[in-house]
Amino acid sequence: KRRMDALEDALEELAKNRAVQRSSRDRSGIFKIAIAGYTNAGKSTLLNRLTDAGILAEDKLFATLDPTTRKFELPCGEEILLTDTVGFIRNLPHHLIHAFRSTLDEAVYADLLMIVIDASDPNREEHIEVVDKLIDKLAKPGTPVLKCYNKADLVSRVDLPTGDDTVAISAKQGRGMEQLLQTIERMLGHARHHV
Repeated sequence: KRRMDALEDALEELAKNRAVQRSSRDRSGIFKIAIAGYTNAGKSTLLNRLTDAGILAEDKLFATLDPTTRKFELPCGEEILLTDTVGFIRNLPHHLIHAFRSTLDEAVYADLLMIVIDASDPNREEHIEVVDKLIDKLAKPGTPVLKCYNKADLVSRVDLPTGDDTVAISAKQGRGMEQLLQTIERMLGHARHHV
C-alpha cells in the first residue's frame, strides 16, 4: 500500500511537471504535433528520422512510455514541436490509461495529430479503428488529423489510400519525407487565422 501511494504521488508529480512544460509551450505559440498510432507502427522511428531524437525504436509493446518532445524546423522556416506518444492497443485496460495519462494528454493538447499507421500490417484497418476511437475520446473536437501510412515500401501503391490529409512514407528508409513536410506546412497554414 505504501509503495502504491508513493507511485501515485510520483505520477501526480510527473503530471504537474508536464502541465508546467505544456503551459510554457502554449505561451510560446509554437505549433504542436502529437505523433500517435497503434503500437509498433513506427512513431519513434519517424521522430528519430525527422529530428535525430535518438529514441529507442523497438518492435515491442510499449517501447515508448514517456513522451519525447523535439523542436523541428520545417523547410518554410517555421518551428514546430513534435511529440512521440505511447502506442495504442485494443482494449487498453483502464488502470493503464491512468498510468499513461501524461503521454495521452499530449494528444489532447496538440494542434495537429499525426497518426502513424503500419501500412504493411494485415490488421491495419482494425488498428485504425482502435486509434480512431481513442482519438475521439482524447483529442479536442476539430483537431486536424494527418494519416501517415508508414512502411509504404513494403506494400503496393494500390493498397495505399490517398487524400489531402494522407501521406505514404517509409520512416526507416526516409521515403516520402518531403511530401510529409509539405502536407504539414499546408495543414499548419490552414490552422493559422488572421486576428
